[in-house]
Amino acid sequence: MFARSLMLGCIVCCGMSGFAVSDEPQATKPVAHKLARTYFVAGSITNGETVPMGYTNIDDPMPISCVGPNGCTIEIDAMVSVSVTERAAGWSICAVVDGVLVSNPPCAYQDQAVGYFTGNSRQSVQIAKGKHTVQTQIYNQGAYVRLRTWHIGYSVYRP
Repeated sequence: MFARSLMLGCIVCCGMSGFAVSDEPQATKPVAHKLARTYFVAGSITNGETVPMGYTNIDDPMPISCVGPNGCTIEIDAMVSVSVTERAAGWSICAVVDGVLVSNPPCAYQDQAVGYFTGNSRQSVQIAKGKHTVQTQIYNQGAYVRLRTWHIGYSVYRP
């Protein structure tokens, strides 16, 4: 605490800019979780299906339950294959829980080149005890993308 106060005092006195104590990364402590249930969804479209710009559902909303008194963590692992025939801004895989995009981490853009690609995504979110829905979407930023195959795992963990 003294070192942090001393550093903050130096910043204020010396006029150092661009640094704020609140900008320091905050590490989280690992918490053991127990796997409660896992759901899998897989599919393929032989010739692919054109993905319009914006968000498109890959699978139907899947109902899941969290019975843990302290809530649960949902982990979404998705592997999606596409073909891209026109280079543009890219595409991404996004998880949705209860109609809201998961932001841990945010949807990351996949390869933006032309060809056949398999993208992967791993996201997680804390949920309260009760009934919820999970779903995966593909986001198209303007490329000519055709959805080919997917394999998605939804795992529910209790702390």
